[in-house]
Amino acid sequence: MAADRPKALVTGASGNVGSCVVRRLVQRGDDVRVLLRKGSSTKGIDGLDVETFYGDVFDSEALAKAVADRDVVYYCVVDTRAELRDPAPPHSITSST
Repeated sequence: MAADRPKALVTGASGNVGSCVVRRLVQRGDDVRVLLRKGSSTKGIDGLDVETFYGDVFDSEALAKAVADRDVVYYCVVDTRAELRDPAPPHSITSST
């Protein structure tokens, strides 16, 4: 891999947002590494020239290995459970009929 290419890590690369980011980075020529959990679908990134690391963003050791030598990290993990304190909808729609 060319030394002058930006080195990116994408977490959440198996999801909709993450796979879009990965495809765009690969398209522009970046050196892309992805961090995936074992068993994650790779449908959105199959066939792309990426380096795959397996682990979880909550595993400090795995994350440290994945981020090693990267210039930039794209955090594309979308999981509202980390901040979801009240599962009730934030608003409701009522009918006046």
